[in-house]
Amino acid sequence: MIIESRGAVAQMSPRAKREIHAEDSLVFFPTIGHFDREAGLWRLPIHGWIFRPEADSLRRAAAVDLLRRWLGLERAAVETSLFSERLWAFLVNNQPRKVVRLRLGPQRFELSGTTSNGHLFEVLSLPSAQVEAALRTQPTGRGATIPGERWLGIDVELPDGDSRRIDAWSHLLSDEGVSVISDIDDTIKITHVHDRSALLRQTFLREFEAVPGMAELYARWQQAGAAFHYVSRSPWQLYVPLAEFVAGHKFPPGTFHMRHFRWKNASTLRSDRDGSKKQRVIEEIFANLPRRKFVCVGDSGEHDPEIYAALARRYPEQVRAIYIRCVNGESPRSERLQRTFAGFPDDLWRGFLEPDELPPSLPASI
Repeated sequence: MIIESRGAVAQMSPRAKREIHAEDSLVFFPTIGHFDREAGLWRLPIHGWIFRPEADSLRRAAAVDLLRRWLGLERAAVETSLFSERLWAFLVNNQPRKVVRLRLGPQRFELSGTTSNGHLFEVLSLPSAQVEAALRTQPTGRGATIPGERWLGIDVELPDGDSRRIDAWSHLLSDEGVSVISDIDDTIKITHVHDRSALLRQTFLREFEAVPGMAELYARWQQAGAAFHYVSRSPWQLYVPLAEFVAGHKFPPGTFHMRHFRWKNASTLRSDRDGSKKQRVIEEIFANLPRRKFVCVGDSGEHDPEIYAALARRYPEQVRAIYIRCVNGESPRSERLQRTFAGFPDDLWRGFLEPDELPPSLPASI
């Protein structure tokens, strides 16, 4: 087994290490496991976040007051259980230098410590035999999976007496096949990201609302063999409610790719103004899965058309279909979309208003 560190604290001294405590909250995000043909090894990313609930009531009060003023609300309007549930992950004490130990079947191994923001990202490199053996002894599904999908759960070791069960999950994908790159906000979830006040209200004050018909469409694509990767400019602090939204509205389970949020950039929840960071995330997925074909689904509210067009020009063998949900009154054949996709064949891209305008099965060209 090989552990590759990426962004984690490397070579910590014994004194610097900090053990996981029962008071710590741990979240592990689902990742993509891919097989490296040259090395003959499975690459399994591990991405986790360790933190403790914020005990400083003054800090919480300041954050609540800031959001209240952005929303133009009276103080009582934000003192709801839903608001508190959505806000809590933005007000935590991140736990640096925490050492994570994992167990896969009979093998136990240790990762480096978390960074200053409480996150860790490392890649395990394991032989096929070990992965296959673990698949026979570990849970292999995440929610509404279908026959043939392979999810590997790796146990996270916790302190003695801690009865929680936490797994780090990877979706094991074959070299070939079809993956769907899906935006979240205004693509599968109604958010109104073009309006900051509406965005904040939809995020903190209201139950998440699914775009009608998108879950059913994605389920049909999943039945046809597609894997799903939810790539969003929303921050990791919203992962738990977004994962619950995906599962609760019966969207296919998938990997999540989000961004980091810091209060000093708190004027917006979506600081990737030109979409360049989102594009780099998708390019990394392409690089790790060079033989797979991709269907890219987004909306016209921000930069998805331009991002997907740039990717199609750079990776023409991988991007096989682009679907843009038109919002804010934009036409599926608007001047912007015509200009953005100029030179592409008509069957490569499509703007749509309703999901039933899209193919009920995966494009035959894939």
